[in-house]
Amino acid sequence: MTKTPVAEQVQVNFRMPAELRDRIKLAAERNSRSMNAEIVSVLEEAFPKPKTGRDFIEKLKEVVERNGGGESGHLEEIERLIREQEALERD
Repeated sequence: MTKTPVAEQVQVNFRMPAELRDRIKLAAERNSRSMNAEIVSVLEEAFPKPKTGRDFIEKLKEVVERNGGGESGHLEEIERLIREQEALERD
């Protein structure tokens, strides 16, 4: 998990049952991290960032490259799609 810069973090205060806190504490100890890091890790897994079209295109490019480049022009077409997606994200 990549650490988010402090300037981009928010502090959230909430109540939870003591039993849940104890379970989080045990999990954090097992994973050698703070309770905060444990909670963030679990929340990141439960609520992943939405995938974008660019994420899909990048993954597709990796697969094509790993499998020898595919038929002629496939990588070029993927590169074109990436540029197109980047242009959409800038607008």
